[in-house]
Amino acid sequence: MKIWQSVTLLLIFLLARADGVQAQTSILPGVTYYAGRESLTGKLAFLVSHDATLETNSAASASVYEFDLSESKLRKVTDAPKGLFIPSNESGVFGVVFRPDNWYHSDDTNVFVYSEALRQSRTLTLDSPVKEMRVLAGHAFIVVERTSGTGLLDYDIARDEKRQIEFPDASRWQYQHYDKIHVPKGLTNVLHFYYQGFGNRLGAGKDYRDGYYSLDVATGDTRWFAELLDDKDDEMYNFRTADGRYVFFEGPDTPVRGFKLVSSPWDFLETENQDPKGEKVKVLKAFSKLSVRLGNAYMLSQVSPDGHYVLVRLQEPSVPKSPTQPGWMNTYFLLDASNGKTRVLLKEKVEQTTKGSMSAVRWIR
Repeated sequence: MKIWQSVTLLLIFLLARADGVQAQTSILPGVTYYAGRESLTGKLAFLVSHDATLETNSAASASVYEFDLSESKLRKVTDAPKGLFIPSNESGVFGVVFRPDNWYHSDDTNVFVYSEALRQSRTLTLDSPVKEMRVLAGHAFIVVERTSGTGLLDYDIARDEKRQIEFPDASRWQYQHYDKIHVPKGLTNVLHFYYQGFGNRLGAGKDYRDGYYSLDVATGDTRWFAELLDDKDDEMYNFRTADGRYVFFEGPDTPVRGFKLVSSPWDFLETENQDPKGEKVKVLKAFSKLSVRLGNAYMLSQVSPDGHYVLVRLQEPSVPKSPTQPGWMNTYFLLDASNGKTRVLLKEKVEQTTKGSMSAVRWIR
C-alpha cells in the first residue's frame, strides 16, 4: 500500500512539474515562442529587419512574417523595406512606412504595401512625411503633414490610385487637421478619423463640426458621430476585452505603461470619475518592479482579436556578451483577461546593434 502511495505521489509531482514547463520553439534567430495549453487563434505579424545600418534601406532590407498560433507555424509573407510596420487587422495586407535613403538625410515619406490577394506590392512616394497610417478593406489610409495642418489620403491598393479625403462643399480654414485614424474593433470596412478646422476662415462653404467621423470604405459615405472624448473604440488607447470591461495600467503613464494592470467597467479616464474609490476595479496582474531594470516598465500592447487575452510587452537591456556588443530583450506576456493568469508567450533577444531586429508584434485575425 505504501509503495502505491509513493508511486502516486511521484506521478502527481512529475505531472505538476511538467504542467509548469512550457515548450520552447526557436522560430527565428534570437526569437523564441513558448507554447501553452490555451486554444489561441489568429496570427502574430511582425517585420524583421536584416541589419540596423541607418545609411541603407531597400525593398529587401526586411521581411514580413506571420506566426499561426493555432498551428504554431511561421511563414514568411514577403520582403519589404525596414520601417514602421502597420498590418491590417485581418491577415492579408501589410504596410510599412519608411525612409528611402540615409536615415539622417530623409524623412518617412514612403509607404510600402503588400497584398496577398493581389500577390503584389506597391510603393508610394509622397511629398510630405507620413504621420499615421491604417490598412483595411484593400485600402491604405494615410495622414500626411501639410503646411496648414494635416491631410488624409485614401490609397486604393488594387487600382493603384490615391485621393485626398475632403468634405463636399466645405468652407476653407487657415488650419485643418485630420488625425487619430483607427479601425473600430471587429469591423473591417469602417475608418474613424478626427477632424478640426480652425484659424481664419478663408473661403465660403459648409462648416463641418469638429469631432470624430465615420467613413464607409465601400461607399465613401462620411458622417459625424462623436466628440473628441466620446470615441471609445481606438485600440491604441482603449483596450476592451470580451466581457465588455476595459484594461489599463494604473499610474502616471496610464493607460499603456506601468506595473499594475487592472480591469474596469469604464475606460481609464471615466474610471476616476465613475469609481473614485476603485470599488469595481479588479487587479489582473501586479508585475514586480524588482525584476525590472531602472527606467523600464511594462507596456500594454494589445487585446487579442477574440477579446480573451491581453498582450503585455517588456523591453529592457540584456546582459551583453562584451562591452562592444550591447543588446536588449523584448518579452511578450500572455495574460488571461478573465483571471489574470500570466505566462511568457514570446521572447526576442538582440545581442548586437549591427544586427537586425523585430518590430512590435501585432496580433491579427
